[in-house]
Amino acid sequence: MDEHGETKIKELLSKENGREELVSSFFTQWGILLRRYVDSLGTIVVPDDIHSILLLSVLFEGFVKIVCFFEGPNIILSREKSRRTLGSIKNEFKKILSEKEDNKIKLCEIQEILDLFTKLRNEFLHFPFYYRWDYRFHWLFFQLVSYTLEKLDLWDYLDGDTQRIVKHYAKNKPAGISLLDVPLYSDQTPM
Repeated sequence: MDEHGETKIKELLSKENGREELVSSFFTQWGILLRRYVDSLGTIVVPDDIHSILLLSVLFEGFVKIVCFFEGPNIILSREKSRRTLGSIKNEFKKILSEKEDNKIKLCEIQEILDLFTKLRNEFLHFPFYYRWDYRFHWLFFQLVSYTLEKLDLWDYLDGDTQRIVKHYAKNKPAGISLLDVPLYSDQTPM
């Protein structure tokens, strides 16, 4: 983000309800990308489709940063620009969730998912011949997103269509996945 963009964000934060307006705007943009990701699922030719990996990586990093910004804009803004990376922010994200969760198994699962997605993103972006795609990434992403939205009471920042998409994919665990000892999200309400 350049100086102009950061100044604009700080100006908006100084307004009453400025943080909520910004987070709402960020989630609106995130929802647009999410729909593009879901649309791309119908056109995947091979399991490791580059467009899907890129979109999922962007969605993951964006989600982590939006949540951290929601909890405290200075988690992001007080850092040097070079330290606003997923690698440094993900620990703040986990800390936010650990304040709301006392189930140690779920906290371990969250850490594993954060590490797994960070590795996927970094391997793909920095050395695309080394990465590996795994069909579980898709479900784990939606599990973490749903769980976080629920724990932090952020569902209302998403429009109805985006909520339905997230819940749909979080609830539909692919056959054969046993990666999570405890599913993070298992809402029983109808979509």
